[in-house]
Amino acid sequence: MSYQTIYRAIYRGHFDDKLSHGARGVIRKLRHRGKIRHTKGHVENRGKISISYTIPERPEEANKQARIGDWEADTVVGKTGKACLVTLTDCYSRFLTIQKVAVK
Repeated sequence: MSYQTIYRAIYRGHFDDKLSHGARGVIRKLRHRGKIRHTKGHVENRGKISISYTIPERPEEANKQARIGDWEADTVVGKTGKACLVTLTDCYSRFLTIQKVAVK
C-alpha cells in the first residue's frame, strides 16, 4: 500500500480516532502533519494580480514626462498584508494622491 493511499484514507475519515491523538487525530501523527507538499520548482500563484502593462510598454510621451495627465500607480502593502495604500502620481507635476484601502 502506498503512502498516497494511506493519506487518502485518512483525509476521507476512515481512521477517525480523534480522542487518542488530540484535536486533529491521526493527521497529527503523520510525517508532515497533513501539510500539502510541492515539488522543487513549484511557484505559488494565488493572491497575485497580473500586470497588464509593464514599463517598457508605455508610450514614449509618458517616458519623457512632458505632459500633464500621465499617472503612475503603486500599492504599498502593510506588514500584515491586509490593509494597503494606493498611490497615484502625476509624472509631470509630481502631484501625489494617497488613499488607504482595507484589502489588497
